[in-house]
Amino acid sequence: MKYILSICITSVTETKDNLFRAFIFCQMGFVGTETSLYKTIDGGKNWYPVWDTGYDVSSYRISDICFQDDWWGWFTLTDIYGVRSACFGTTDGGETWAMLPAKGSIGFALFFNITKGFLLLGTLDSGIEMSTDFGNSWRIISHYPVKSFSFFSDTYGIASCYLTNADTTTSLLRTMDGGLTWLLVDSGVDCQQPLAIQGTPIGFEADYGRLIIRKTTDYGATWRVIKDFGPFYDSRFNEIAPFGNGYIKGDLSRLYIQTDDSGMYVSTDSGITWLRDGGPSYQTNFSTDPLLLQPWLHIRRCDDNS
Repeated sequence: MKYILSICITSVTETKDNLFRAFIFCQMGFVGTETSLYKTIDGGKNWYPVWDTGYDVSSYRISDICFQDDWWGWFTLTDIYGVRSACFGTTDGGETWAMLPAKGSIGFALFFNITKGFLLLGTLDSGIEMSTDFGNSWRIISHYPVKSFSFFSDTYGIASCYLTNADTTTSLLRTMDGGLTWLLVDSGVDCQQPLAIQGTPIGFEADYGRLIIRKTTDYGATWRVIKDFGPFYDSRFNEIAPFGNGYIKGDLSRLYIQTDDSGMYVSTDSGITWLRDGGPSYQTNFSTDPLLLQPWLHIRRCDDNS
């Protein structure tokens, strides 16, 4: 059984503040599983493999995908054995992929800064790496182990990180120079994937465990609680609230969170109120249940009006 861990559907347009930078045409996209990467050129009706680890094991996963133009792109590989590089690249629109000499092997996050012309790679074993030559060489710019990036623009961004490799709870980093330098801004937040709303100073995060939703209006400098679902057990250990998995997706008009045990919730008022929408929990058999949101789900949609 293979689980879908990463999706990239390309967009035909881009702006300076557009985080998702893949612009071939509306029908092209990629999906990553535990061991393989697949490509579609017909909007997802058919998929064919373009890369494989060569192993039928779950010790690998493709965790993030990004493109800088029609041809140049990268994906991150999480290799818990530390055998392979954390980053692979393509120069032919994703038809073939080559391993790049990143220093880390447990890769989780990518961001290409199109304004400044450099690539960021977030790993758990080497921290944040930067490449100015499309991935051919790398240098470490931060030693914080990183799980995810989310950028408001090519200047402001946030990242989920651990303080050390031994930590089990996460913190938040913030950049004000496109990713060249990072500052620790909140050590009390425990999220896996924060959400920066592109083109605005607004962002959201959802805690792992006790489900607390926080919001920033100053590019991640400060955060305030806008929703607390409460403790998930009462004094008799009866479950009374959802258990958060640390991920939040969407935009200002529609936000999504997926819980470990209570399905999916949606908010249409920027995170103030939440309703269950019938979607599956994270702990779900995805061979039979629909995939609506996963931790490693990254979607690039086409704008029909562009």
